[in-house]
Amino acid sequence: MRHNFHIAIGLLWVTPVLSFLQYSMVWDRLPLRLATLFGANGQVNGWMSRETSAVFPVLVLLPILLLATLVLMRIRKPDAGSWATLGVFYVVACVLLYANHQILAFNLHDVPVRVLPIAGGVFATTLLFLLIFLGTKRGGALPPADVVAEEVHGSRAWAMMFLLLLGLFGFLALRIPDSIGRTVFAFTGLIFVPLATATWSGFHYRFTQAGVEIRALGFRLRSIPKEHIREYRPASWPWIGGYGIRGLGEDRAYVWSNSGVRISTTAGSVFLGHDEPQRLVRDLDALTGAAHSC
Repeated sequence: MRHNFHIAIGLLWVTPVLSFLQYSMVWDRLPLRLATLFGANGQVNGWMSRETSAVFPVLVLLPILLLATLVLMRIRKPDAGSWATLGVFYVVACVLLYANHQILAFNLHDVPVRVLPIAGGVFATTLLFLLIFLGTKRGGALPPADVVAEEVHGSRAWAMMFLLLLGLFGFLALRIPDSIGRTVFAFTGLIFVPLATATWSGFHYRFTQAGVEIRALGFRLRSIPKEHIREYRPASWPWIGGYGIRGLGEDRAYVWSNSGVRISTTAGSVFLGHDEPQRLVRDLDALTGAAHSC
């Protein structure tokens, strides 16, 4: 499984070669100056020289492919979420190649550029990835048991940032003249509503005699049976790791700050973010019957 996963990662690097081939096959027929930027309504918004237009997609692709390789090659045991993430990178690569095709067709044959299907495809794929990602590593629901403790970990600062982004997209939706553009920005802005709500409400950790349950907006994200817990300790979370629900493969994190508790389980590690990690350690001690000094 891991071998096939690595092969699939390597095949991503064929994309820059295909991009160059798209241009090289029609190079002699291209004008010296190409229309390359288009609005939501398909109208031309910008131009590039033939050489810049050929190099630009590759310059966009290289950091994306490098990021994909660095992130995905670290996964020891690829799961459905790992494959879904890899699939998103493939979609991004294919969208760029399709954008190349549309740009060349427009400049060679005056074929109209359709921006909305590309945006819709990216959005739908991202949503599908999110659903698969949230569905992996959930585990089965814990049996009914006495509640030991409940904790909440959220971030008002991140919630306000998402609300500001919502306002920004709403403002742009009102300012853009064409109806398609307004629809795209308004629809994209709505994504920040559940993000802000979930961040404000936070991750809910429920400690019972059966284990730990992690929820957000009433949705069960993860269950950790008591018997699967090997050890736990306070730990810091690097800001470069990002915030929210993080991790692929064996590891997963639920974090909105730079501190928390790392739990080692039989299936990998789980990081629970919290501003007071010793509270989580105390709750886990009560759950497992162990004793830690914080």
